[in-house]
Amino acid sequence: MDRLELLRGLIPRVREAVSRQNRNDAEFNGLRVLCDPKDAEIDIVAVHGLGGQGFHSWTTWDSKARKAKPWLQELLGADIPNARIMAFGYLSDGISFSYIVRNVVYGQALDLAKLLTARRRRDHTNRRPLFFIAHSLGGWIVKRALIISSEAADPDLRDIELSTSGVAFFGTLSASHSSAPPSPSSPSPLGRVIRRTTSGFAEDGGESRAKKPSASEEPLASDMEWLAQQMEAFKAIAVDLPRLSFYETRKSSEGYVVEQKDSITGSDGFQIGLQATHSELIRFHGRGANYEIFIGKFREMLNTSGTSGYFHTKRRTSSFTAVNRLEYLSKQGFSIPYRIPNESSPLVPRTELLSRLEHILSGDTDPSGTKLAIANIWGPPGIGKSTLARHYVEENRDHLSFAFWIRAESRETVIASYLALADTIVRHYAKDTPRCEVENDLGFAGLEDMLKVKSILKLDTPRIRSIVRVVKDWLLCPDNVEWLLVFDNVGSSYNVVDFIPLRVSGKLIFISRDEYCCPWGEALRVDAMKEEEAISLLGVVLGEEAAHNTTQGNIVKTCRTSGSGIKDRAATCISSTRYSRSGRNDEGQGLECFGIPDGVKGAIDSVEFYASTVSFGQGRVANKLYAARLSHTSCAVWKLFATRTGAGAMQGHSQELYRYAEDERLHSDSALNPPDVVRLVFQEESERLYEVLKYLLDQNFIQGPANPIDRSSSAPFLPSSLPSSQEPTLWDYFVVDKAVRDHVRSTLTDDERSDYAWMACSICIDGIRRKEAQSASFQDTYEFGKIMGPHAMACFDDWSSVLDAMQDDCEIAWSVLGQVCMTQGALDQAIGCFELSLRQDSSKTDPSERIETTLSLSTLLNKAGRPDRSCEILTDVNIIPHLDQTLQHRIASARAATAASQGDLALAADEYQALKSDQDTTLGPTHPSTVSTIQNLATTLEQRGKLEEAQALYRRVYISYQHMYGPRDNMTLEALDDLANICKDTFAIDDAQGLFKQSATSLTRALGATHPETAYAIQSLAIIDDLRGRYIDAKSKYQHALAILAPTLGTAHPLYIMALENMALSTRRHAQSLAKTPVSIPTNPSRRSSSLRLSRFQTQGQRASRDVSRIKDTEYGVLRMAASEQLFAEAERLYLEILAVKKAALDLGLYSEEDVASTSWKLEEMYESEDFFEEERLDKVGVLVGGRRRRG
Repeated sequence: MDRLELLRGLIPRVREAVSRQNRNDAEFNGLRVLCDPKDAEIDIVAVHGLGGQGFHSWTTWDSKARKAKPWLQELLGADIPNARIMAFGYLSDGISFSYIVRNVVYGQALDLAKLLTARRRRDHTNRRPLFFIAHSLGGWIVKRALIISSEAADPDLRDIELSTSGVAFFGTLSASHSSAPPSPSSPSPLGRVIRRTTSGFAEDGGESRAKKPSASEEPLASDMEWLAQQMEAFKAIAVDLPRLSFYETRKSSEGYVVEQKDSITGSDGFQIGLQATHSELIRFHGRGANYEIFIGKFREMLNTSGTSGYFHTKRRTSSFTAVNRLEYLSKQGFSIPYRIPNESSPLVPRTELLSRLEHILSGDTDPSGTKLAIANIWGPPGIGKSTLARHYVEENRDHLSFAFWIRAESRETVIASYLALADTIVRHYAKDTPRCEVENDLGFAGLEDMLKVKSILKLDTPRIRSIVRVVKDWLLCPDNVEWLLVFDNVGSSYNVVDFIPLRVSGKLIFISRDEYCCPWGEALRVDAMKEEEAISLLGVVLGEEAAHNTTQGNIVKTCRTSGSGIKDRAATCISSTRYSRSGRNDEGQGLECFGIPDGVKGAIDSVEFYASTVSFGQGRVANKLYAARLSHTSCAVWKLFATRTGAGAMQGHSQELYRYAEDERLHSDSALNPPDVVRLVFQEESERLYEVLKYLLDQNFIQGPANPIDRSSSAPFLPSSLPSSQEPTLWDYFVVDKAVRDHVRSTLTDDERSDYAWMACSICIDGIRRKEAQSASFQDTYEFGKIMGPHAMACFDDWSSVLDAMQDDCEIAWSVLGQVCMTQGALDQAIGCFELSLRQDSSKTDPSERIETTLSLSTLLNKAGRPDRSCEILTDVNIIPHLDQTLQHRIASARAATAASQGDLALAADEYQALKSDQDTTLGPTHPSTVSTIQNLATTLEQRGKLEEAQALYRRVYISYQHMYGPRDNMTLEALDDLANICKDTFAIDDAQGLFKQSATSLTRALGATHPETAYAIQSLAIIDDLRGRYIDAKSKYQHALAILAPTLGTAHPLYIMALENMALSTRRHAQSLAKTPVSIPTNPSRRSSSLRLSRFQTQGQRASRDVSRIKDTEYGVLRMAASEQLFAEAERLYLEILAVKKAALDLGLYSEEDVASTSWKLEEMYESEDFFEEERLDKVGVLVGGRRRRG
């Protein structure tokens, strides 16, 4: 019954639509020029709405002639004589809501864009300023046309959006109000507009439909939502676009068609009311009030657009072609300044290790690409790993273009190092050019401002990712060879592979305690120094005489003859030898556990003891002190002075300082009050305090840092010659051994333990806060974080349980310690610190700081695979009135991210959608945070399988970045790739091909024709050819991409192998297509179908000729089969080549056994499925199965 009713309702509407369209066709469809003065300077295009009467929609009533006239010619042409005026007519009706939405409103936009492009190209006016006048949903056609133009690869089509300088909307619905859920009694605004402006529905006083519309005539919510989503990208275009909005103030017979609240707003945020119904908005009564209002506002928009420079600014931004990038690189090369830590400290050759490292990083790489210059230097802390890497750099300066140190404790420190590398690159090329220009040309726009931020967590994540990628692209340039990156102290809290620029001619060193910190490269273990190496080190520090006289007496004698320099020499000796140590043994013996040979141990002991004795003068500290007391003292010193805390911050800890001073007999005057002790220790006796710390270092009760400190930092470690006023910088660098700390805690009473816990953590926190306040950027903050990281971790490990039990009696800013632990990659301690912070009384903490702590903890919990706990703490967040808007948005984003981590993608999408709507209103459509949220929403929808919705959002992201950063910026190009890939996944093949072509062209201009990124774009075009069945074209593109990748990345590189696998699959598909039995000789598909339809009318002679065709078909079939067999054989050869490369690269870690098995299974599946391999199938499959079994 429903189907019958549907059919009955459909036929009259089709008849009415055809009749109405015939009337319109009699007038015109397409683009019609109404006024075309010779001196025209601008173009104006009018687009009518649905159900419009084409050209007759734009009429004015001539009271004298008593007839309607076209006001676009009669009035507008006269008032704006320098304008060429055109009108666009189109099929503006349809048989259903779905047809109107998808074919009329959405589909006619492409016709408008193409016709306008063709007209302006033919007249050579494609760069002329362009203005639109649009009525009702004709405004949506204009918006969609501008979206099409924004993402077009054709420069002439792209010129439509670039030339558009203003739009006047009449009764046009806002997209943000268009997709409200409809109901029979209250349809959505978009559904109401379509119903009241198309055939079968009365408009403005016409005859109204008497009966209730049938089900087929009801607007579908899915269609309404789909169309609104497709208009998302216009928000990015409209940000600076001059716009006017006129709305109806009179009701038609069925009420308002587009109410003011649903109408689009002008660029000034306002709407202009006209005394008219919806259809009368563009039907003027001569130069009446409505027309005068319109022409006054329209002229104002024309003038403002011209004087503001909007047109030229938009074109200038878009015309940035990035060719300058290649000019910079070719003129100034790639030899940027070195950045090596601790360059001036002494080096002693460790010949065997250095030789092995040289071999791993040798330039004689395997042409096959299975040998890459990647070394994983690993071993215990303080064993000399970083020093070995630095020695390699010193030995190979003449062969390296540059070397750069990457601090790799955490993702944050790697990013900080990459930003520093980006800054070094910019400075290198900005010698004769303003920095801002270099930043823009190289793709580092905004880098200088990013470097001023004090926390990377406050930077835009997509922008950070873009900077990192630009640096990697720079490193992968074909002419940028023989560079070295050292990833020092690689942590386990992130995936370092995300930051690796893997290529044949670059060198990479990873330094870690973990042998498997990076899946690629060859491992090199570093152990303790050999005897001759240790003696050489002493010789470098103490002079040549010490190198040949290794007895205690001789070395001590040498030290004595050094006079006042003994302290500096001994300190340097101790700091240098400490880099070779591996830890303390269970018995607590001095240097025996450090791997230093017996012949040198005693000498070093004598040097250390003599230095401390001379430095103290009377040797008061060294005299008859028990180990337990020294341990107790070292704990106090470590906690009190590690951050160089000043006297002003220590008044509250005077009793502990007094006990420290009294215990060690540094002051014999017991009458000194605590403040005097503080003053003496921190001000007048700083030299003596230094010696106390020095002695504790010498006796190995406290330890120096595991790795040498960068000399460029603000506090170098144990300098060889510094004035005494600077010597207390030592306080920043030492940490007590854990075994000693455990012993100290075991000797304390409960009260002492509480006091020490509070004192230690408070002092550490105070030092961190003061340093953060003094720091100008996150580089300074993170450099200090490297120093304070061990202290912060020790505070949590040693005292968290003590202080957690006494929360009511003390307040500790655990969040400060947590931030330091987080940036140093100590995730467990960071999570613990943040949890402790949130357990404290919320009334005693700043609400904003508490929320910052919650957000940091949520991020870490998601990273640690604990999204449920993350969701729990975010649920407990109280949104405080008048809370900073940025924090509110970050909380919403964190909730969405946590929902996604939990696998609840529907909730995540809802959270992101709500956040996007809020940010659109409060921040603006193209604010970086808004666009980042849209990108996250698009990714979430794509994961849910809602590809069309995701596609619309990816399109908006791409157009937003175009307007924000220009078409050649890396963020824009990444968004372009995302859009192209989603178009491919939704089988919008034409769109995908155009976008991939645009990507390939942009990358060629920006990076060069032989850059790996260009090859990746070419491969994407090959995949499109595969989808179209154009296998010969696809093969050519695959071969082109492989020819680019091989010399730069090597034939074992994952990107090269991926392209090779795609070509193997394409070759197999090509073979399959040829193996199918042909019906006839290939002809044009449309002509072949026509000949089949006409076959019944063929004559007898034609039937005879058909027999000849069969013979030709047979011959052609034989040729096809032969070609098919060749292609199957080629596909097999490619798979076998891939299999061989993956097996050979197993040791490098480039591929796993699972990767090898995956290719083996693909090859086996081809053997099993294709008839070509039938005769040898068993043998070939047996070889593959046997190989998999042997590998386990």
